Amino acid sequence: MGTLITLWLVVAGGYYLCIAGLRLAWKLPAIAVFIVCLPAMPFVVAYRNRKEHPVQAKIIYWGWGAAYLILLLSCFTG
Repeated sequence: MGTLITLWLVVAGGYYLCIAGLRLAWKLPAIAVFIVCLPAMPFVVAYRNRKEHPVQAKIIYWGWGAAYLILLLSCFTG
């Protein structure tokens, strides 16, 4: 009887592990796209608000551009 319970636990565990892996496999490309596009998000926000808040959009463009430039330079020089 103990072997039957052990076998059932192994099969059930394998099933749930496969289900979790498949769900992660479907979400993994979306997570990767989000991480890659994350540095562009402030520029998208500034572009959408450029007519309502032009000064704020310019500050976002220049500020984030300068921040990325400093980060890039520190990566290459440090």
